Amino acid sequence: MRNHLVRLWGMMRDASYFFRNGDIPDPDQSFVERFRHLLYNRIEWIVLTRSLEEPLPAIKSRVEIDYSVATAADLSRLRDIVFPSRLSYFRKRLEHGRTCIFAIHQGRVVAYCWATGELNSEIDNLELRLKPGDAYTDDLYTVPEFRRHRIGTATNLSVLNYLQERGFKRAVKIVRENNNPALRMDEKLGFLESDHLVFRRILTSRDYHYAKGEF
Repeated sequence: MRNHLVRLWGMMRDASYFFRNGDIPDPDQSFVERFRHLLYNRIEWIVLTRSLEEPLPAIKSRVEIDYSVATAADLSRLRDIVFPSRLSYFRKRLEHGRTCIFAIHQGRVVAYCWATGELNSEIDNLELRLKPGDAYTDDLYTVPEFRRHRIGTATNLSVLNYLQERGFKRAVKIVRENNNPALRMDEKLGFLESDHLVFRRILTSRDYHYAKGEF
C-alpha cells in the first residue's frame, strides 16, 4: 500500500507539471499513458542476454557524443525530458548503487541508460534473479529529436563497455515484444532471446511470469 501511495503522490506532482508546462514529448513516459496504467497494467517482454566475454561491436553515433557516469547533482540536467516523479526515482536508484550513463552532445544530455549488478524489486520494479557475473541494463532513452542518429545504440554499447571493463560476464535486459526498433538495435549489439516475461499489475498486486522460469 505504501508504494502505491508513493506512486500516486508522484502522479499528482506530475499532473501539476503537466498543467503548468504541458506534456513531455516522450510517448513512453507521457502523463496520460502513465495515469491510465496506475490502476492496471499488463506488458509482455522478451528477456535478452549478451555475453560480455566476447568482443563488442564497433558502433558510433552519427553525431559527436561524450559519455559520463551521472551523479545525483547531474540529474537536474534531465528536468526538461522527465517528469518530477521520474527524477525522484532516479535519485533513489543512484542512492542504491545503480549506474546511469549520460550521452552528451554540445553540453546537452540527449540520451541515458541504466545498469546494475544487483536487482531489488522495491528499487528496480522487477523480479529477476541475476546470476554471479550478470549485469542488468534498462531504461535506455533518447531525446526524440536526436533519434535515428544511432545515439541509442552507441549509448547502449557504451554501457556494455563500462560493464565489461568492470568484469561483468553477461548483460541482461528486457524489451517489449512489439518494440521492433529496440529489438533490431539489440540484435546489432549481439543480444539473444533467452526467455519471455509477462508482467501484470492490478492496483498494488504484481505478478511476473517467466515462460522458461530461468529468471
